[in-house]
Amino acid sequence: MSDAVKRYPAVGACGIDCGLCPRYYTAGSSRCPGCGAKDFYDVHPPCGVLSCAVEKGVEVCSLCEDYPCERYESPKVMQDSFVTHQKMLDNLAEIREGGLDSFLERQARRIKVLEFLLAHVDAGRSKSYYCVCCTLLPLGDLEAIADTIKGIDDLSKKELDKQARLLMEECAQRYGIELRLMK
Repeated sequence: MSDAVKRYPAVGACGIDCGLCPRYYTAGSSRCPGCGAKDFYDVHPPCGVLSCAVEKGVEVCSLCEDYPCERYESPKVMQDSFVTHQKMLDNLAEIREGGLDSFLERQARRIKVLEFLLAHVDAGRSKSYYCVCCTLLPLGDLEAIADTIKGIDDLSKKELDKQARLLMEECAQRYGIELRLMK
């Protein structure tokens, strides 16, 4: 068992939205506690990016005076195909420009929508899909979709899931966003 090495595990040192990743919401031994959280190293191999951030005393890389560094030129860091990883540079830029607190506030709103969808809408096969949607779709649109779904009283969970997916696909089409798990 390892102790936590970061204060905010829902955002990776590298900018990954850990709080929007399916493994963050998995029950059982494959559950990821988030970047640098207690027991992180029990489910992840050692991470050079995290080690460097901890050594330099920063929560995320973009708060380091050396950012961007050679780590962000590495294909290993930059070419992960899972969609939630594709926003890491945008997230780091947002944190650098607007601060960590502002980013965490918006991320908490995304997480709130995701947790609502997982608890009240997911009929059992949509967790990864909703994680991708909450990562890629604009925040205001996500919140509007969640509010629309909350206002529907007469549908089964399966029907709510279908309706939510329809609304998210329509939103994605408006913005030219492709909702798929792998890039």
